[in-house]
Amino acid sequence: MKRTFDNDYLTLEVDEQHKILHYTWKLASEELTEDTYLVEANRILNTFLSKGCRRIIGDDTNSRVIISPELQQEVITNILSMVEGKLEKFAHVASEDIFVNVSVKQMFEDNTALGGDFEELYFDSVAKAKKWVYEN
Repeated sequence: MKRTFDNDYLTLEVDEQHKILHYTWKLASEELTEDTYLVEANRILNTFLSKGCRRIIGDDTNSRVIISPELQQEVITNILSMVEGKLEKFAHVASEDIFVNVSVKQMFEDNTALGGDFEELYFDSVAKAKKWVYEN
């Protein structure tokens, strides 16, 4: 994995050979407003698209962003819809914060209900998520 971006809220790494994007939210993510969360979410999307990735490891372990229902809809409509037909697997590593977990799961369940077409699983460690993403 090669680090392609790093700020106070987020680290992005890409394995170009296997077309895998790994993003890691940081504890400072609790400072994000909905608008700045969208900036960072779009940064993830743009890296995914520009690097031709097919799989994602989303490390929410230290995420403190509770995604409101309105923000969930905006992410589904303007971000997740952009990966349709491109994303094959999405491995989520659960946050230590139960409320963050609920909001993330709800957003992705809503996306699946709207026709999201990729495999996704939730894990309790990055190692387990990586193992699954690198399979086949």
